[in-house]
Amino acid sequence: MQQNNNGNRSFKIITAIALCVAVLCLSVAYASLSATLKVSGTATVEKASWGVELQKQDSLGYEVTGTGTTVSDLTIANNEIEDLKVNLKYPGAKAVIKLKAKNTGDIPAELSSITPATITCDSTDETSKTNVCGAAGNLSDSAYIKYQVTYAGEDVTNGSSSLSDKKLASSAEKNIVITITYDSTAVTSETLPTQPVTISFSNIVFNYVQDTSAA
Repeated sequence: MQQNNNGNRSFKIITAIALCVAVLCLSVAYASLSATLKVSGTATVEKASWGVELQKQDSLGYEVTGTGTTVSDLTIANNEIEDLKVNLKYPGAKAVIKLKAKNTGDIPAELSSITPATITCDSTDETSKTNVCGAAGNLSDSAYIKYQVTYAGEDVTNGSSSLSDKKLASSAEKNIVITITYDSTAVTSETLPTQPVTISFSNIVFNYVQDTSAA
């Protein structure tokens, strides 16, 4: 009986050792299966420049119709024309200011908004002022002076909400045209101004931002 117990004990010990060896081998087998994935690299920020400039379409930047019609020299400084003066002497006279927006940088731009001009009129004679500038005094109704701003051929006199093409790619340009006309069909000999009328067009602003859709 004791011999059988010794045999059983030996069998159990051998079995335990064999099981341990099996588990160890299994562990080693799993440990030998592995994979390593590695990515290295660099990101370079390229040289770029931002710039949208107000320029004249030609050397003068304007054209006139009618005797005595004059436009002051267009001086552009810091993307701004501060002291534009137009003189319309007779009915039928017209001044066309010919400017352009040009993307001189590398980064595509987009016209985000246009702030329409604030228009005011002034004269020593109220009747002349009303006839020339309309009852509201801002060319909005029955005025002898007609005023229009276009951007790339589209009317933006009152802003750019309906403008179809606002993109301005690098090196691209869009024409900005301001037309001021002394409407000969509206004035009569009895309603000609008896005193000069000064019309001020202040702060027509074109706002540009980066065109992120082109990034």
